[in-house]
Amino acid sequence: MVRGLGATGNRISVAATAARALLGLLLFWPGGGAAASPTSVSIPASFQSELGCPGDWDPACAVTQLSYDASDDVWQGTFLIPAGSWEYKAALDGSWTVNYGLNATQNGPNIPLGLGAVSTVKFYYDDKTHWVTDNNNSVIATVPGDFQSEMGCPGDWQPDCLRSWLQDPSGSGTYSFMTALPSGSYECKVAINENWSENYGAGGVPNGPNIPFTIPAAGGSVRFSYDPASHVLTVTLESTPTPTMTPTGTPTVTPTATPTLIPLGESCSTGAQCASTFCAPSGVCCNAPCVEPNQSCTLPSSVGLCRAQGGAAPAASHSGLIALGIVLVALGVLSLRRAFTARP
Repeated sequence: MVRGLGATGNRISVAATAARALLGLLLFWPGGGAAASPTSVSIPASFQSELGCPGDWDPACAVTQLSYDASDDVWQGTFLIPAGSWEYKAALDGSWTVNYGLNATQNGPNIPLGLGAVSTVKFYYDDKTHWVTDNNNSVIATVPGDFQSEMGCPGDWQPDCLRSWLQDPSGSGTYSFMTALPSGSYECKVAINENWSENYGAGGVPNGPNIPFTIPAAGGSVRFSYDPASHVLTVTLESTPTPTMTPTGTPTVTPTATPTLIPLGESCSTGAQCASTFCAPSGVCCNAPCVEPNQSCTLPSSVGLCRAQGGAAPAASHSGLIALGIVLVALGVLSLRRAFTARP
């Protein structure tokens, strides 16, 4: 005879419901979902088998994995590649689910790589812009200066810090980047291939004088643009055109400075209020989004600057939920055993 579960079934149902609820909390707990940044980046390519991979176009092959440099905030890797006409892309997390090709396009075309001889090629991937490139196809230019520490570099005048990397994802031929800086007077130059061997100063002069620029009292965003043909670096303080009306009613546009915005380190509620355009989760204007669990924009020594902080506090409430779920499931199982033991 088939019997109904009765009270025993009710107890089991309660325990199972609690377990499912616990599982849902764990899956959707803040920080428990998909990572904001990739856990790995690889270079699947037509040359992988030449480097020791089982085959080509394999995003999981360890041989062509890039390494993440926290000081640069860029993924990098160097490989010795035979002469030939090759193609490659960047793949995230060891699969083709998320991949980037030519011009930083997701699921975009393969990136060609032509080598006339065996060459050591360095590959780069920036997850902020999704630009993947190499030092054969692109000019690797950075802007070393006395502002780099404000961007998160270990120090100033560091040509190998890629936080001030000039990029050209669109393939226009002009390399640029924009960043927010606190008020002050600064200087910079352009360096090629992450060292001082080839550098350009004011007017594109090799080993020339430093290029000065000034950020106003409220702070602001500055754009660096580099022309590799003339070697001229242009530094521009970003401004917003403000429409005005002439007496005839004809609309004109007069460029004016950006309206007064909240400087770094001051309280904010949205990024639009900040000169840097970033309002950190801690509620202050910051020089970067600063959303990673181990980052803070309110450290006493650097309020307004995104810095790494100590290890995250233990997730006590998370552990408590796990313990509660285990207890509830155990009670359900115990009730089931008693019911079957007492069954006639």
